[in-house]
Amino acid sequence: MKLKSLLLITLIALGLITSTMAQNLPNYLPSNGLVGWWPFNGNANDDSGIGNNGTINGATLSTDRDGLINSSINETNDGSYIKTQSVITNAANTFSISLWANPSQDDIVIAQGVNGNEGYGTMSIIHPTHGQNWGDASINAGVGINVGRNQIQIVEHSHLYIASPLVYSTQIQEWHHIVLVYDQHVPKLYLDGNLVSVGLQSSIQNVHPSSGFCSYYTQSGFGNSFNPNGAYIGNYKGDFDDIGIWNRALTQQEISDLYNSVNCSNNTTITPETNALATGSAATFSVTTSDPNPSYLWQSNFGQGYITLNDFGNYSGTNTNTLSISNVQLANHNVPIRVISTSDECIDTSDVVTISILDTCVTSINDTTFITVTDTLVINTQITGINPPDNSNTIKVFPNPANSHITIEYGDFAIMDGYQLRIENSLGQEVFQTSITQQSDYLNLNSWGGNGLYFVHIVDPQGNTIDIRKIVLQ
Repeated sequence: MKLKSLLLITLIALGLITSTMAQNLPNYLPSNGLVGWWPFNGNANDDSGIGNNGTINGATLSTDRDGLINSSINETNDGSYIKTQSVITNAANTFSISLWANPSQDDIVIAQGVNGNEGYGTMSIIHPTHGQNWGDASINAGVGINVGRNQIQIVEHSHLYIASPLVYSTQIQEWHHIVLVYDQHVPKLYLDGNLVSVGLQSSIQNVHPSSGFCSYYTQSGFGNSFNPNGAYIGNYKGDFDDIGIWNRALTQQEISDLYNSVNCSNNTTITPETNALATGSAATFSVTTSDPNPSYLWQSNFGQGYITLNDFGNYSGTNTNTLSISNVQLANHNVPIRVISTSDECIDTSDVVTISILDTCVTSINDTTFITVTDTLVINTQITGINPPDNSNTIKVFPNPANSHITIEYGDFAIMDGYQLRIENSLGQEVFQTSITQQSDYLNLNSWGGNGLYFVHIVDPQGNTIDIRKIVLQ
């Protein structure tokens, strides 16, 4: 392949940058070790916070991979380029380069070049300390990316030396995400989030991302190639976008996040934080997020981990932005409630909110907090398959708190055919289970395993838990 070239990466050489990162970076972009980020959103500015802004020369702003106008760079004419200052860092032998590319012409590449006009059709690279004659192959090298319609190539250069070329054959006929991770002398190529090739380990002592210069030795840039004397060599034709440079090796998860490019807001919020209500009232919680077209799953933790709520019994709106809980009782007091919002690949879990029952007396015994107003736990259930108002039944458990025994009254048990009542301890171990086919049960608690919280589960014929309530053994 005849190499015509796009100057892709700014020179990274010895030195240390200390800078406060920009605050408006997309949250999928790793900020740790970031030394350059050019999203080309209406300009060629470096949004990393370092401020190595570019100047557009002959290139034009274009439509990016998401269809947003003036959000990428297009180059169609020879001699067009973007000029930047060199980035300085102390990262040798380990760094990462990320970009999106969409070449529009065969045999056009994004190329890393050699020192001097070698006729290779590539950019020149210059070490900012050592100048034009900056070392031999055993000491220093630059590493860059060549991207064409038929292949991606990662090469090392030092003067005329190519240490370990890495060539990956592919057809690039649309936008693709490309990442070079150079990790302790080993180049790795990622395409669209996946590791596709690993190069040979280099013995060169000091390796940096390489760069061409838009004019002599003082600037670097994206889009074209010049030899050290400033003569034009070649030009990339096509689009490129979102160029990032890090002074460390990106992880697989970070590369996947860059490829997915999902800018999640992570601001799912429930109001109110506490619903202060009297027993028998209705609680309402609303959720907001700036992520587009979210879906919601409301969850609650009754003492045995979070479970997803369903529209049943006292609960409604469990898959909407408003959760309603009717006829709240003592069992709802301080029970954690949260929501999980999903928007495309954005998944966000809200902070926890609660219901605070106003007419409770909260008592602490043996480090266990429980609630009591009367000595009777009342469980109101709605029976499926029966039209209201005949579908309601009340189950009573007393005394609560209990000492040696409890009585369970099942109310109109005849309409609860197929339903079960189960009681579990705080470890999730079942201590009692029965089908609801009788008027009442009298339970001796001596074998339950001691004082503490226990959980009464009402289970429908399909095996779904439709209500969980607390009782206390003291």
